[in-house]
Amino acid sequence: DLLDPNYKDVFVWANPTTAGGAYIATACQIFRLGEDAAWDYLKALDQNVHHYYKGAGDVISPVATGEFIASIAWAHDSFKIQQQGYPLKLIIPKQTAYEIGGSAIIKGGPNTENAKVFIDWLLTKEAQELSVATSYRYPVRTDVAAPAGLPTLEEVDLVDYDRDQAASMKEAVLEKFDAEIISNRA
Repeated sequence: DLLDPNYKDVFVWANPTTAGGAYIATACQIFRLGEDAAWDYLKALDQNVHHYYKGAGDVISPVATGEFIASIAWAHDSFKIQQQGYPLKLIIPKQTAYEIGGSAIIKGGPNTENAKVFIDWLLTKEAQELSVATSYRYPVRTDVAAPAGLPTLEEVDLVDYDRDQAASMKEAVLEKFDAEIISNRA
């Protein structure tokens, strides 16, 4: 459990006010525990956080190299570092969140037809297999297997993450995180 006092000052995390992945993890706690219990959890977790990094991916290397022993990070990024030989243990907790990286065509952009061709290619089986092989991200196609060594999405216990609610509450959550956690650090 990340609230264990043995993790004090050896745990790092990204700042949800600057890192989208950390905001998703913060919102996950609200969906998982409810508003009041989530803030109690986040404040208790903060007691173990040595410091907050600016970006969600910034926390992986310090853990991989042994500077710190634990963090909250994206599974695919952590697994990629693990596959490079770093001694990381990947733990995917129950009631966790996930995110699908998006691609879009800019309305009225200068190369709309080429953008459509690119998006169509991104959704091909070949491109999805390439993404899995190089980034360890989960595919959006059902005929492409999850990264070898990671559980399938069906095997992961996902929180009921309401994206619309996460978007509508984001500003208030980040303001509260900054006021009650970041600003109160000694």
